[in-house]
Amino acid sequence: MVDTAKGTVRFAIEVANESGKRVELLFPNGRTHDFAVLDSAGHEVWRWSEGRMFTQGLRNRLLDAHDSTVYDERWEPPAPGRYTLVAQLNSDNYPVRQRVDFALR
Repeated sequence: MVDTAKGTVRFAIEVANESGKRVELLFPNGRTHDFAVLDSAGHEVWRWSEGRMFTQGLRNRLLDAHDSTVYDERWEPPAPGRYTLVAQLNSDNYPVRQRVDFALR
């Protein structure tokens, strides 16, 4: 999801367990997700995790049957233009990467 308001852009990735049983997401460290923004030439202009520190311990997240969780962050774009968001769930056992093109005016 891309939501713009007040000069910032809000990104969100929803992770849903559509199965009928509980699922355990396993993470190798505290970085459960990440967001990167690429410009129209494909160059990375922002990464949420850049410069952040994360715990080094293993982490898990239980999702009950038909449950979901949302990871969201905010970005302040440098200029209008065409961009691509790369949203990633950093789970060892259920890794997900999604790309979405968007434009800012």
